[in-house]
Amino acid sequence: MATPQKPVGFVHPSLSTGSVEIEVFLDTVCPFSKKAFKCIDEVLSKQFSGKLKLKVICIAQPWHSQSSILHEAIFAADAIKQGSGLSMLRVIYEHQDDFSDAKVNNMSRIQLHAVLASLASTIEIDTAAYLDYVGATSDETSKNKTMQEMKFATKYARQRSAHVSPTYFLNGLPKDSISSGWGLEEWQELLQPL
Repeated sequence: MATPQKPVGFVHPSLSTGSVEIEVFLDTVCPFSKKAFKCIDEVLSKQFSGKLKLKVICIAQPWHSQSSILHEAIFAADAIKQGSGLSMLRVIYEHQDDFSDAKVNNMSRIQLHAVLASLASTIEIDTAAYLDYVGATSDETSKNKTMQEMKFATKYARQRSAHVSPTYFLNGLPKDSISSGWGLEEWQELLQPL
């Protein structure tokens, strides 16, 4: 069995040093994951910087066939330009409506990656490097270099029993009471005593 070269997931750059740890499992197509990530970016990163360490683990939800391809984009972006995985996730969420089931239903994997390569270029990811990394320069998916990272993330999520998105863990334990609809008040109530 292969071993990850680094821990699974992406540590939020503004939430990387705190003593309280949160893991959140997010999907690219899930509107609740998008809402949770927006709160992480706009509320938690400003209010809890230095107090909280937050890691995002990307898990593709299989009932959205395009989800795996969107996750490939995150892993590819991060591999090409270290530290850009969450930036790519952010860009995907900004364009999430463009990736709904109805809008991508008739697109091939290569067509979808062409759109994602264009989005990746907005965060300074070279288009040719991106397309090569995800194996979208031919019909052969065997050249896709993101597969091992996808497998690691999937295995990690399964071992943690994270089946839906978003799923939260607080200091290593499941915290099912956390909602994607939470704002600052709910987060303060949860984190203040810690």
